[in-house]
Amino acid sequence: AGGSVTEHLLWEEQNPAAYLELFRTKNRRFILASSNTKDTSAVRYVPCKADTGNRPMDLIPLLEPSPGIEYFAEHLNSQDIQEIHRGPDLNSGSFLESSRTFSNSTFFVISNHERPDFAVYLLPENEAGMAQSWSRLKHFFTPPGDMHVTDADLLSNWLVLYGHESAAPRICVVPVAEPQSAYSVDLPSIGAVEPGVNANHDADHIRFTFRSPVEPGCTYHLDLRRGALTVEGKRTLDGSSMHSAKCERVDFAARDGERVPLTLLRPSKELGAGPCLLH
Repeated sequence: AGGSVTEHLLWEEQNPAAYLELFRTKNRRFILASSNTKDTSAVRYVPCKADTGNRPMDLIPLLEPSPGIEYFAEHLNSQDIQEIHRGPDLNSGSFLESSRTFSNSTFFVISNHERPDFAVYLLPENEAGMAQSWSRLKHFFTPPGDMHVTDADLLSNWLVLYGHESAAPRICVVPVAEPQSAYSVDLPSIGAVEPGVNANHDADHIRFTFRSPVEPGCTYHLDLRRGALTVEGKRTLDGSSMHSAKCERVDFAARDGERVPLTLLRPSKELGAGPCLLH
């Protein structure tokens, strides 16, 4: 207080199509800064309690940016984490899965560099920022089916993935110490999920909000151990006629023949044949 403050430029993004984000990992160990375009990501990090002496603080690149690769990251303190190995058995030719556990402070990287819909990888803290860091990533978990991952919560014992599959909302809960016991949360087939703040790193529960054309907002509490959902709050619209509307999902063929999902919202009362305006 009362002293002069010296400003130090941490990151100046030259790409006008990129947007910058700054946030702290849930375990309060690191500050992560990210630059993202529609198809490329770059993440840099610095410890929250970095001892730099009189030197300015500098952000360290987590992975080398690569055109067409998107990713985001979180961090977990030292504990047992199970690493899944997949590969062919050289004797029988069959596909095998094995695992081992290791203890190390680790960055969790959720990337599309191998799976377009994203998968989860581990990068030990002591290997972050090193040359050829993409080759140092170790596969941890692949979401079920064709789930596309858009967000995640990493708690001390749980990884929660949010996303969608064929336009339907999806939440996948992954026990950090036992990823093969992952399970999907039962959700309505039409709508979208938004993660809550979920700031307690040691919690065994999360909150999220579900919205749809007929649901303006319903907040759920999810017990991660039991997979049990309870409603914590529900938004209502005064004078709304949504309770009398019908919402359904249909598929239609686009010009290129690809099947595209379409959400229809209409009165539940049958009105007979007539013109329809689609937005």
